[in-house]
Amino acid sequence: LVPCGHETNQSCSILRVQPEIDHLSLSPQDRDNNEKYWANLESFCRHLTDVFDDVYIISGPLYLPHTRPDGKRFVEYEVIGKSNIAVPTHLFKIVVAVRSGQQPTLGAFVVPNAPIPQTTPLTTFQVTLEYVETAAGHLFLPELDRQKVKDLCLVQECKLYSYEAKQLEYVVKKLSKAKTVQEADEIWKSFSKRNVKADSSTTAHYNNVRNALDSREKRNG
Repeated sequence: LVPCGHETNQSCSILRVQPEIDHLSLSPQDRDNNEKYWANLESFCRHLTDVFDDVYIISGPLYLPHTRPDGKRFVEYEVIGKSNIAVPTHLFKIVVAVRSGQQPTLGAFVVPNAPIPQTTPLTTFQVTLEYVETAAGHLFLPELDRQKVKDLCLVQECKLYSYEAKQLEYVVKKLSKAKTVQEADEIWKSFSKRNVKADSSTTAHYNNVRNALDSREKRNG
């Protein structure tokens, strides 16, 4: 998936720079979607690798119909560049997460290829695997026993976090593992360079950790 500047009628940057590459493996994506909501979805998928033994992911483009005011349905999509590269109306992601000795879990999602408010719950876009297969015209995971598979969002909360929220969570975890005042200060300094404003809770956590480490160092001489 390649971010494109639709609002300025630009082609994808990678297609301009590397026109000789296999375009069949690329799919133009709304830039805002790519950098925000889709990025949060991919971050969620990476998080799954921390709580499951194996995670399998399939992503791709879809061209879905919409209904006009007169009730007629059409499949319409933008084309960009001199080669008239088709811009998908939607994007899908199929996720299979497995824990050793347990039945696999499955989540399938279809999101519009457009800006999406980051507060929109991921479950808004949850669909069945069969829906994606029908829309894509392709059979996925033929060896998966669909009678035994569990709903990913029932086993693991399907909640997305913004970049800012993830950075705050990251620095809190790092500070909790700091062994010295110097280490805590270096973590905080590094975090401050990330263009993310610390909330009062995160700032208080830093101060508490630093004060506790400072007291311990003074006691130990």
